[in-house]
Amino acid sequence: MHVIIYCRLNSKRFKNKGILKLINRKLLIEQIISQAKKISSEKKIILATTKKKEDNILCSIARKNNINYYRGSENDVALRTYNVCKIFKVNYFYRYCADRPFLNINAINKIKKKIKNNNFDILTTTNKQKSIDKGLTIEILNAKMFMKVYKTNDFSKNEKEHILNFFYKNHKNFKIKNIILSKKFYQKFNYTIDYKADLFFINYILKNIKLVNKNFLNIVKLYKVYHGIN
Repeated sequence: MHVIIYCRLNSKRFKNKGILKLINRKLLIEQIISQAKKISSEKKIILATTKKKEDNILCSIARKNNINYYRGSENDVALRTYNVCKIFKVNYFYRYCADRPFLNINAINKIKKKIKNNNFDILTTTNKQKSIDKGLTIEILNAKMFMKVYKTNDFSKNEKEHILNFFYKNHKNFKIKNIILSKKFYQKFNYTIDYKADLFFINYILKNIKLVNKNFLNIVKLYKVYHGIN
């Protein structure tokens, strides 16, 4: 399974977020890459960024960390994904947005074993009945299916930016397997970095995670402590 990391520095909500330095002395994008390496090999990790000059530094960081990178359209993320899949001969890929400093490693590694069944287009924790906590979404796609669909359909502006929307909208046409995780991951918590204020919580986790086992449930416990939730 490949991992495609989506990152650009010209974020509307939080510009230059990817190169913010965290309390563990890593830049956010370096933290993302280190997490990706826990679910796939270096050769199968691709940073998908843009051709804009400001994203040169992201490519330098990718080289420094021995992962691949691709530079493409800023707004057409679906096209960027299509080209990554074609150039790097991807079979299946995990979609990894670079605002998620922590991954539920155990859950992802368990779910990716289902790839061997080869009887799905998308493995996902996204469904109408339950909304998984923000930052914990797991989506694994069949790359050949994605490429075929993108090439033969007109994606809207929204669908080009949010590449799974077309598939969820037309879910009856695809083999989508919904994955339900522990109820502890459906508490309307937020593990992403969207705004500067989110850094305080992320740094709190990074500071204290060494004191506990790195099972993601311990991050959930730290979340509750930080936010004063019983």
